[in-house]
Amino acid sequence: MYREDGWIEGHYIDNHVKYECRDCERQFIIGEKLLEDAPLGYPVCPYCGQSNVERISWTEDDQLGELGAEMGCLAICMDEEN
Repeated sequence: MYREDGWIEGHYIDNHVKYECRDCERQFIIGEKLLEDAPLGYPVCPYCGQSNVERISWTEDDQLGELGAEMGCLAICMDEEN
């Protein structure tokens, strides 16, 4: 996760992980922070619902500042409902 001091609370750039489903062969990307509290068996393919997925590409913390500058908005904001 990458965060700059001047950002609004709750904003950060998350590491992204690209997965490929071994069942339907489609690819998808998930933010790493979203998976921290996920139940056992996640991630699952958003296309076919199977958990037979392989991590094929990802970012590391030391890449995020540069990637954000090059690619534009990679920031993720999570608002918790009361």
